[in-house]
Amino acid sequence: MMTQSRPPSATAILFATFAAITAAEPLAQAPTGDEIMLFSELPEVVSASRQKTSLAGATVAISVVQSEQLHADRLRSLPEVLRRLPGLDVLDIDRGHAAVGVRGLHGLFSDRTLVLLDGVPFENVSLGGADWHRLPVGVGDLDRIEVVRGPASAAWGANALNGVINLITAPPEDRLGTIVTVGADQWGDALGAISVAELSGQTAWRLSGGYRDLRSSAETVDVDSSAGDDAVRTGRVAIDMSTPTALGALTAMAGWSGGEVGSYEFIGYDPNRPVRIDSLRSQIRLNSGGRDDALATSVILHGHYDRVLEPQLVDRGETWRIGTTAQVDIDGGMGHRVTLGCDGDTTRVSYTTGDDREEFTFGGPFQEWRVGLFGIDRWNLGSGFTSEVQLRGERYTGTGNDWGGRATILYDVGGDQRHVLRVGGARAYRTPYPSLRQGVANRGWINVPGFGSLSVIGLRPDPGGVTNERVWSVEAGYTGRLTDRVLLRLDGYWMRYQDLLGAEIFTRPTPIPGVIYSDTVLDNYDGARALGGEVELTWTGELGRVGLWYAFNEFVADRDDQAIRAFEPARHKVGATARAELPANFAATGGYRFATATYQDPVVSRSKVASVAEPIAAQGFHRIDLELAWTFDRKQGEIAVGVDDLFNQTPTTRSTGSFQSHAVPGRTIYLRAGWSF
Repeated sequence: MMTQSRPPSATAILFATFAAITAAEPLAQAPTGDEIMLFSELPEVVSASRQKTSLAGATVAISVVQSEQLHADRLRSLPEVLRRLPGLDVLDIDRGHAAVGVRGLHGLFSDRTLVLLDGVPFENVSLGGADWHRLPVGVGDLDRIEVVRGPASAAWGANALNGVINLITAPPEDRLGTIVTVGADQWGDALGAISVAELSGQTAWRLSGGYRDLRSSAETVDVDSSAGDDAVRTGRVAIDMSTPTALGALTAMAGWSGGEVGSYEFIGYDPNRPVRIDSLRSQIRLNSGGRDDALATSVILHGHYDRVLEPQLVDRGETWRIGTTAQVDIDGGMGHRVTLGCDGDTTRVSYTTGDDREEFTFGGPFQEWRVGLFGIDRWNLGSGFTSEVQLRGERYTGTGNDWGGRATILYDVGGDQRHVLRVGGARAYRTPYPSLRQGVANRGWINVPGFGSLSVIGLRPDPGGVTNERVWSVEAGYTGRLTDRVLLRLDGYWMRYQDLLGAEIFTRPTPIPGVIYSDTVLDNYDGARALGGEVELTWTGELGRVGLWYAFNEFVADRDDQAIRAFEPARHKVGATARAELPANFAATGGYRFATATYQDPVVSRSKVASVAEPIAAQGFHRIDLELAWTFDRKQGEIAVGVDDLFNQTPTTRSTGSFQSHAVPGRTIYLRAGWSF
């Protein structure tokens, strides 16, 4: 087992680095006016309030991964990219599954962080949570990733309980030409991606695709061949286009993703058969006007179909989702910018049960719908003050009515967005999907002579039904450009959770002497509180960029033995990123991350017979990633060599709901080659 290291002092690191940066500033060549302008114009974001605002003017803590970094990471998975951001908890459960959460509460099927693809929910409408293998686009197809840290149901609806991850694709007209990238590593993994974009008249289109062929942990790190049979073989293809029309800018996308992901154990059952995924997604969007226009509108139609053969749960599952969003932004006069809109969708979930008695039974099929109304008012009060109020009401046939809200005051100290203070509060909610409300399983079957077969593990929802989870938060933040090269961001929060959905185990004797039946019941048991904050310090120079961050995320359940069906956040997290442009067209990048131990559900039997889960799901770890890239032929070609997890400290993670865990590849040496033309 890994020995947990003492975390470095993040305050000391940040202070020392800032002192060195600012002290060295007069010695550096003075930046040109263009360079100062580029840095002083912070990126615009849309995920904080559905309106375009500068990063400093956002009403909630938000981080952005920009296009340049995404291009360099175009063969990585999204969890690998997200682990570099402050306040995010990312754990590799196996080669095919990762748990990702804003400020924790992440897990294999946890959906307390809402994932969006171009503003449209991307989640499993049966179990909840995001399955990254179902994305029809790759990291290299994205323009940026915006991560909202804090409750965001007022803007985006249900399940934005802790935050939002919004994946925003790049318009095809911004990526004209052909880009081909391939990669391989020491384990024999093979990865590839291609994008072809052309402009025909005023219409831009793009065809993109990719594949991932990852060898199993059993083949790479010599673990038990059954537990480590987690090979991944997936592919994707998508086509998108954009064109101007008399009504506005029209964009459309359609894509497929699918393949096989290795087997895993869940609630005591591992069928040793891979999971088969097929996913179709489409979206049509019509936008007119912009932020500076008196009137701007946006209409989205979207749909997706998923077919999953997942023997850990059911022989075959199919889900459909069709939805729409309409939004209008209005210049309300007197300093007001008002957003009004509605969104809704209908979902269908059906299951086909086979002859495996370990399968879940869900009933159904389920036909459900959801509709929401939202309004946002951003008001320039003058004297550097801006207020923003967000309000949403939503009706979901699965759990009824609920609402989300956010109120924020911003103060621009100097009137130039160099120093901006923020204080606010929010309310958000999470709606459990059909599988959590209806799923029943009997597992742990044993054969007893004279008695026949007997199940000793059960799982079911409370007969009285489960309801929504809710959270209230109080937040404060500061964004400051300390110099034209140095950006400092401070964010703090306090949160109060209510009606968290968890599990309790009730035991009873069976007809077999000495054999106990454990009945796990899902219900809204108790709440919790969370508090913490994040510090980010970024320096941008002519030849590179350095970023440092520290996150303190504490979560305390109301009861010591309370289960939340998810991982708690790692209490302390430290990160650093750096990129340097070197002579002869070389570039070096590096990343560091430290996290303390991650704790999982303390699921304790109601009869206090035994603890079902160990308290620590993953030990604390340090991780260092390094890469050296060389571009040639006027930067059209690129070759890169790198190593991930230099000190081989990737922890073994036991997922919530599982009794087994196994090691996954840690230190990995890889080679990547790309060509654009």
